[in-house]
Amino acid sequence: MQQSECMQLLRTQYLKDTKQKDNLSKLTNQAWREKKSECLTTIGGFPQIRSVLNSFEEKEHYAPNTNSNSTPCQEKLITTFRKDFSQKNNLSKLTNQAWGSEKNKCLKEIGGYNQLGTFLKNIETNYTETYEAKATIPSSAQETGGTNGGKTTTMQTAAQTRIQTGTTQSTATQELQKGREVIEKIGIYLCYGLIALLCIGVIIGIIKNTLKYIYSFYNTRRMTFIKVLLPKSDGKTDREQEKEIAKDMKEKVGRMSQLYNGLHKISELSTREKIMYKFFGKQKIVFIYQYENGQLSFIVGSYPEYISIIESAISAQFPNCSLEKVGKPQPFQKKYHDIMPLEPKRDPVYTIRTFKQMPDDPINNLIDTMGKISSYDTITAMLVIKPESSTFNAKRQKAAERLYKGLDLYSTKWRHRKNLLNPFKLISFLIQGPSEKLLSNKKEESVGMVRMVRAKEDSMNAIGEEAGNPTYRAGIIVISSSDVKGQARQNLKAMESAYNVYNDEYSNGLEDNNTKHDIFSGIFLYLWKIAVNFYLTGFFYKYSFFSTNELTSLFHFADSIYNRSPIIEWMQYKVLPSPANLPQFKDDEWNGKIMSGILAEKYKNGNLSEILKEYKNHRAVASRTLEEEKLTPLADYQLAHKGTSIEEKDGKSTINNNPILEQDGQKFVKEIVPGKTITGYKLYKNAVLLGTNIYRNILTPVYMKREDRTRHHYMIGKSGTGKSVFLQTMARQDLWNGDGICLIDPHGDLAEDVLSFVPKERAKDVVYFDAGNEDRPMGLNLYEINTLDEADRTVNDATEIFLKMFGPEIFGPRIQEYFKYGSLTILEDFEDRPTLLDVVRLFTDETYREVKVAKVTNAVVKNRRERTYNAMGDREKAEIIPYFSSKFVSFNTNRLIRNIIGQTKSAFNFDDVMNNQKILLVNLSKGKIGELNAQLLGMILVSKIYNSAMGRAKLDPKDRKDFYLYVDEFQNFVSGTFADILSEARKYRLGLIMAHQYIAQLEAGKGLGDSGGGKSDVKAAVFGNVGTMMSFKIGAPDAEFMEKEYSPLLGPQDIVGIANYKSYIKLNIDNATSKVFSMNSIYTKDYQNKKIVPLLQEYSAKKYGRARKFVDAEISTRLGMGADLEDLPDLGTPGEEQESATETSSEE
Repeated sequence: MQQSECMQLLRTQYLKDTKQKDNLSKLTNQAWREKKSECLTTIGGFPQIRSVLNSFEEKEHYAPNTNSNSTPCQEKLITTFRKDFSQKNNLSKLTNQAWGSEKNKCLKEIGGYNQLGTFLKNIETNYTETYEAKATIPSSAQETGGTNGGKTTTMQTAAQTRIQTGTTQSTATQELQKGREVIEKIGIYLCYGLIALLCIGVIIGIIKNTLKYIYSFYNTRRMTFIKVLLPKSDGKTDREQEKEIAKDMKEKVGRMSQLYNGLHKISELSTREKIMYKFFGKQKIVFIYQYENGQLSFIVGSYPEYISIIESAISAQFPNCSLEKVGKPQPFQKKYHDIMPLEPKRDPVYTIRTFKQMPDDPINNLIDTMGKISSYDTITAMLVIKPESSTFNAKRQKAAERLYKGLDLYSTKWRHRKNLLNPFKLISFLIQGPSEKLLSNKKEESVGMVRMVRAKEDSMNAIGEEAGNPTYRAGIIVISSSDVKGQARQNLKAMESAYNVYNDEYSNGLEDNNTKHDIFSGIFLYLWKIAVNFYLTGFFYKYSFFSTNELTSLFHFADSIYNRSPIIEWMQYKVLPSPANLPQFKDDEWNGKIMSGILAEKYKNGNLSEILKEYKNHRAVASRTLEEEKLTPLADYQLAHKGTSIEEKDGKSTINNNPILEQDGQKFVKEIVPGKTITGYKLYKNAVLLGTNIYRNILTPVYMKREDRTRHHYMIGKSGTGKSVFLQTMARQDLWNGDGICLIDPHGDLAEDVLSFVPKERAKDVVYFDAGNEDRPMGLNLYEINTLDEADRTVNDATEIFLKMFGPEIFGPRIQEYFKYGSLTILEDFEDRPTLLDVVRLFTDETYREVKVAKVTNAVVKNRRERTYNAMGDREKAEIIPYFSSKFVSFNTNRLIRNIIGQTKSAFNFDDVMNNQKILLVNLSKGKIGELNAQLLGMILVSKIYNSAMGRAKLDPKDRKDFYLYVDEFQNFVSGTFADILSEARKYRLGLIMAHQYIAQLEAGKGLGDSGGGKSDVKAAVFGNVGTMMSFKIGAPDAEFMEKEYSPLLGPQDIVGIANYKSYIKLNIDNATSKVFSMNSIYTKDYQNKKIVPLLQEYSAKKYGRARKFVDAEISTRLGMGADLEDLPDLGTPGEEQESATETSSEE
């Protein structure tokens, strides 16, 4: 401390009480306190202090160096101020004490507070210098000694010199003091600034983390998840090809590194993405191993705006993969669950073991462990990653350089300074104190590379190598759930052991923080559950930094060559993209209807309406609002619609045209109100929607043009795979487009389903042929012809029918000859129209035979009969006629079938049905009428349709309207007619849509009752002429055959393994067959009205059927089993009966 400061402190304390000079020790203690020793040394000890105190009392002799012309105001101020210089800090109090009532006057005289401060500063400076001189003079005088008066002048001169010198020294000291004060202030300001910056940094960090968490909390619900499925190479050829493509495991696994490399720049796609990454950490990708129900799935999730990028990246590396959208994984499905975050054992700059350092695929360890866990439990291993900047790579590179030199990972002092920022490290530092390295002033010497053991050197090499690869910030959490208490924890312990495969003794590894889990489980399990639900990295657990190779080791997709575990979910079949030239249509071709429904997909439970909401801007997607019935109490309705009145019409009550119903004694108003809105594909006038192609999560509607449908459509598939659903989907669209169709259903359910989709405006176009309706059978006469020119074709068709039914061994050449000539004989009588039943009667009824033979005009028929039948003896006739007639016994004796084929006039005209685009639905339920009868009726119907189509040759091509023949299980109705339809019917606008179960059904029959009977040329005609070909799930023999059609894109395993309601299809597009692609069928009930089904059935029965008593009487008479027609009572003609039924049905 300077002498002036000590003097000032001493003076201030002494002037408070001058008696204190008697106790210098107390005075100095109070004045200087802890600076006492320093000030005593500066002044010169207690003797000198006493002289200084005496100088304080000699006011007149050592007056302040002020102007002798001082005013009274100045004198008063000086007198008051020098008592205590500290009063300069409170000028208002000082001026009040010095001037009292004259304060304002004196302030004005001096020049205000600004001038006052300067004045006081001068007073303080001069006064201090004077006392310093005074303190010095007595000391000098003592040293001079004696009483020599001659020396007085010399002493005074010396004193004055000292005063001047002291004044100069004091001025320099003041300047130095000012500099120190400025430096102190700057230091203080810098400290404040650093503290402020630190606080701002902390606040910004808190805000950033808060924003990141808030963003994750709010946007996790937007995340989309996809399941990645890869094909399983089961065949020997496939496995050899795969091994040729990738010579070893490391090359195959390394594909995943390329995927991670490509995704790393996802945070730099745009300026906005960079901002979102910086402040919100948005670019988050989740990779999940999901083990449940005994199967392991590979799932990837992210925000919707990144999913397409991720899908493209996956597809680029794994071109044969299938990507399926799935819902958010549910890791907490069971009653009990446990969570295990895996944290790095050491600093993240150290790497874990990667696949490059292992002889086997590392995920085999994880998969095998999961395989040993009960299929009733679940395991979810979740890897959440975010791209990290290159800062960490530089850090890892520097660390590698230090480790190569044998130095610590970080500089020792920097490490300790950094540790002081960690509260736990700080506590440890305060308890243990600084280490020897921290206290040492020895600097780290620059050394070269050092030798180390091979394993350690490899670990160091790995750090340096991974420093050159992109890095991600990552968090690993493993979750298990179980219905057995404690089992989830055991499962996690097993998984922790499996993850030891990534541990390296000289580098890094992964471990469970048992302290958090065991001691604070109640707190941390709740927090970790939040981290799982919102996919947070480092949320109350240590996150890691992994390079692309490290991530690849932790998560990559399985390969069937190196990962053979049975729990892996493989792609059961190949998913193939649709062709680029699929038909597209304009909005003016839209018929106003849409098709929604259900797909055989897990994503959103296959709800097409929900899925297509993501495609709302697609040109082929539209929405509609459903109408719902609402029952409102009549009183409430009248209250809400004042002024309305109840109207009575035809015995029914209505209000505002809404019917009034009565339920439980209360009246309700039935209203039609808007319901929910659904989304679907548009349906077009000149096309049908077949389904949708789903390839890598992109849905593409598959339409088939009207013109392409005339090239016919063939489908094959096992029972229950979706054929009938597909036929129904197509048929209903034809109904809505106003086209004519004939649907032959050997089971009956399909016909009834299609009937429920008939629009109201087409109700009168419906012809519902129910072969099992005994009360009102409809006639179906195979031998109903208009001219003799049709006779040959009709007889040939009939022969083909029976040849198909009985086979060539039973219905041999001789039987065929009798049947043909017999049929030609009865067909020449147009007065008495024949039926199929009359063929047998021709050989058993002599009178009937003579009548018919007499009307034969065809010389060939006459001559043939004379040379064969008439030339036979009685014995031969007795043998051949029973054998021949036995083939028709079942038709003659079965009243149900007899009443259909025994009517001379068919219930409806097939030319009318085709040319006027009627709706002919045929129910040939085998359970009602028998398989053989169903076969017969089906083949008759096909023959009649074909003959009507051929009759269109007389029409102008412009007048030939499209007509579509749907035949389910068409192997039951296969004959040469089918081959003719495939070859010739296209030009007559007859399109054939046929479905069956296996190809052997098209091969030649082997005998009676063989439903696989047919003609070998039908199989050749199908695969030689059909334009569109598709297959659902089929058997191995058929898959080998179809492989030739689908080569080279598909193999037998793919064709066999396709899922139900999915198919492979080669589509006819603009008269050219496309490459095969996969397609999903749509199961839908849109526009279905089941209430109309019984009404339409009754309408058709009354309009086209006849009462059984009429039919029985007529057939019995014709066959000679009852009274003659003229003896029957007057029951009315069939025409009048049909007319009456039509009127009744129309009213209904």
